[in-house]
Amino acid sequence: MFTHKEITRVKKFFARERIYKQLKTAVSFLIPDRSNIKLTLNIGGGSFTDGNSITVGLPDLFIRSSYEEIFTALRALVGHEAQHINSSDFDAYKAYQDDIAEYFVKKYPKMNARLLDHYARKIAIAFG
Repeated sequence: MFTHKEITRVKKFFARERIYKQLKTAVSFLIPDRSNIKLTLNIGGGSFTDGNSITVGLPDLFIRSSYEEIFTALRALVGHEAQHINSSDFDAYKAYQDDIAEYFVKKYPKMNARLLDHYARKIAIAFG
């Protein structure tokens, strides 16, 4: 995995270079009619949006990269998620997840419905 020193280096870069502020400005530029979009930056984890917030996880692949490469990756991920907000139909996406979960719960009635619903939604998200 990564050393404490490597993770600390990336955290300091985020803070020292005001990366968050620059990326938040990019969100404002990319989604000009929505000033209320929340932005969260993480080291590791996935990148996603729910239409009201953007979470960007710096992929592990970039932890040891140069600052320029890290910033480029973050900008690309922010832009990708911003475009989802601009062009995705979140109501249809939610309905799709509901349909997939309902299908599996009905198909496997002997399984724990709550657990099956939870994982069926995760699968729908992965394929959506």
